[in-house]
Amino acid sequence: MLRKGESMFNIPFILVLSFISFLFRFVKKAEVKKEEEEGAVEENEGELSEGGAEAEVERAKQKLREKKNKEQVIFQPEEEEDPEKELDFHLAIMEMEHITTGNNTLESYNTLIDRYIKLHQKQRADNDKRADEKNNNMDMAMSVLDALHEQDITPDNVTFISLIDGFRQDNQLDRAYDLFWLAKKENKNQLEYYEFLYEDFILDYHKKGNVEKAEKIYRDMLKDGFEPDDKIVELIEPHKKQQ
Repeated sequence: MLRKGESMFNIPFILVLSFISFLFRFVKKAEVKKEEEEGAVEENEGELSEGGAEAEVERAKQKLREKKNKEQVIFQPEEEEDPEKELDFHLAIMEMEHITTGNNTLESYNTLIDRYIKLHQKQRADNDKRADEKNNNMDMAMSVLDALHEQDITPDNVTFISLIDGFRQDNQLDRAYDLFWLAKKENKNQLEYYEFLYEDFILDYHKKGNVEKAEKIYRDMLKDGFEPDDKIVELIEPHKKQQ
């Protein structure tokens, strides 16, 4: 029964207020408990960090060492190539190629020339006396060119440029120039591949004091339809005016 002055809505309202008050106290108590637990954990972590600082440092150092070791494995430089082994290997391949197909390709011969030249350059760098012997590896490279002619295989620009560059680097300038002349003769339709060699030979002979040969190559360059750069013009034209 309702007391005087109360309505039917007052009782539920009081119950709601009571429930809200209870809920507020419950939440507050839970927050206090959580703070106490977090404080205890932080305290324990502090004790652990203080007691295990040395162990943590040691673990960090170990990880760093492992990382460095891994990087050394990843970035370990490759072993230096051995031109002699590469030559022997390619000769074996060419032998198998000849057995299976009856002949060797121009590409195989070009690779063989390259292998001979690299081996010769390695011997020269090592002051190996074999580099100065008769029938050295540059001579062997030339013998490959002879073999191509004997088999009626036309050498291409790769063949000639490899040989020319090999003899130029070996300070055999006249042999290199003879090959340059032969290349122009045999590959008349591919002179553009040799354009840079005109200027190389002009500079080489001029440096050696053979101005006459440098001027001849300069004239050949113009005759063959190639325009020398300003450096070459400035090098040769003053000599022509003095004549």
